[in-house]
Amino acid sequence: MPHLTIEYSANLRPQTDMPALLKHLSDVLQAVRSAEGEHIYPLGGIRVRAIPCEDYCIAGGQVPEAGFVHGALRIGGGRSLDVLKTTGDQVFDAIKAHFAPLFERQPLALSFVIDEFAPPGSWKQNNLHRLLKKD
Repeated sequence: MPHLTIEYSANLRPQTDMPALLKHLSDVLQAVRSAEGEHIYPLGGIRVRAIPCEDYCIAGGQVPEAGFVHGALRIGGGRSLDVLKTTGDQVFDAIKAHFAPLFERQPLALSFVIDEFAPPGSWKQNNLHRLLKKD
């Protein structure tokens, strides 16, 4: 973990560089540090993906040109409130900055949430950590 999923209305696809946003968000997660300067999120656990939503209804269909972007970050439980706030602020700031030009041109709803879950509700197997380990 962490796994960041960006859902967005498909009408935004031709107006944004989603691969660039995903790479930037990955970099943001890699850059989050503890008060002691240690990485919070291991590189081998970071996943960032985007899912365009072809079917959607925004504002009850009253604003047909409206778009949305919703980010959901799933992480294992146990991190401090300060770490959650720092992570949330940095990720949401990156999303807002990426979409700022579009936000000025059309109706757009941006949102972000962090979901934490406890170990009994999470199963994982990953060999990336070993591959990324520096000798």
